[in-house]
Amino acid sequence: MTYSHSDRDLIRKSLSQFSFFRNFEQKMLYFKEGASKFVQKRKCIYRLFPGLLSSDIAVLQGIAKNGKKVALISLGCGNADRDFELLEASELSNIDYYGIDSSAGMIKFGEEVFKKSKLSSHFLCQDFSSSDMKEWQEDCLSQYDRRIYAFFGNTFGNVPQSHMADLLRNMLKPGDVLWIDMAQREDTTPEGDGQLFEKYLQRLEPGQQRDFLLYPLQFIGIKEKDIELQIEMKKESSVGALLFNYCVAFQKKIELEVDGELLTFLPEDVIDILQIRIYDEKKFIRFFEEHSFTYLPSGDTSSIELKDERYFIVSRRPVIKMGKN
Repeated sequence: MTYSHSDRDLIRKSLSQFSFFRNFEQKMLYFKEGASKFVQKRKCIYRLFPGLLSSDIAVLQGIAKNGKKVALISLGCGNADRDFELLEASELSNIDYYGIDSSAGMIKFGEEVFKKSKLSSHFLCQDFSSSDMKEWQEDCLSQYDRRIYAFFGNTFGNVPQSHMADLLRNMLKPGDVLWIDMAQREDTTPEGDGQLFEKYLQRLEPGQQRDFLLYPLQFIGIKEKDIELQIEMKKESSVGALLFNYCVAFQKKIELEVDGELLTFLPEDVIDILQIRIYDEKKFIRFFEEHSFTYLPSGDTSSIELKDERYFIVSRRPVIKMGKN
């Protein structure tokens, strides 16, 4: 079941935001052909980290025990290949799946993946940070004994951290579970940070990764020859993250009409495209505890009765080594 299947309004809203803030929202990477570009370049994480599937199954089975009716809500579900594989492998029959993404293209990919399943699946083309989400939750999720809100694919690392943590705190009810897939900094020394920078610097080289980053520029009519694609690295101490910010610097004066408005960009003007965060585990956990979430070690899900708190679980995965995609 699909609740909405047009991203026209989301595109218009994002273009309006771009006109005002002069920065791209991450969702613009996935509009129209951007969804296909993303799917072409990615691999399901279970192919890259084989041990992660069995770990995720144990977490899901622990939360969904005792025959309770459970909703798994995947925020930024993408093409939902990981979600599908996890649910199929878990062999749980008491879970309904909800895939939420702001890209209609991604929703279509997700629907296609779940056609192979007998599981109850529903898809919503919506920005999960919008005010409409609260009404949708009341309409569609109130009947469940347990709700799991999942950020898979390190999606949480692409969004403003404190804003999203506060939004999730207000979105989740006591007894709900927030399940976050975290890309982990194994080496937090300056040398380790430098190696990570070299890894993400490789995405600027010609190929699928660069084409994906350039897509939103082409979407609004900015030509590659008029800009320089750049990356910058900085630390976000409160969440224990190393932030990699992809941006473009203009090389000449450009005038564009965007959503009915004329915009002027001057040489050396910079606009952001995409942010990626890699985390220090302990600081990441402390960050959510400070936002009134209770940390639930993944190995404890089978023995705890979830009642009066907003819980969160972290799936840790090391960053893929340099030279690999």
